[in-house]
Amino acid sequence: MLQPDAERYAVERDEARRLGVYRRIPDGEPEPPADIFQKILNLAVPENIRAVWVQGRQVVAK
Repeated sequence: MLQPDAERYAVERDEARRLGVYRRIPDGEPEPPADIFQKILNLAVPENIRAVWVQGRQVVAK
């Protein structure tokens, strides 16, 4: 989940839209942590991982 003021927000938002996984959460309507965690688990499969960072350094990029 990225906030609109994040540096890469526009790039990530456009990519999520392209992939059909973009969802905007309306202001004042936060998702429960359990739902967020479940989404992370569902998306954390190799075909969905585009980059890996270790200690501030990108080690994998697709």
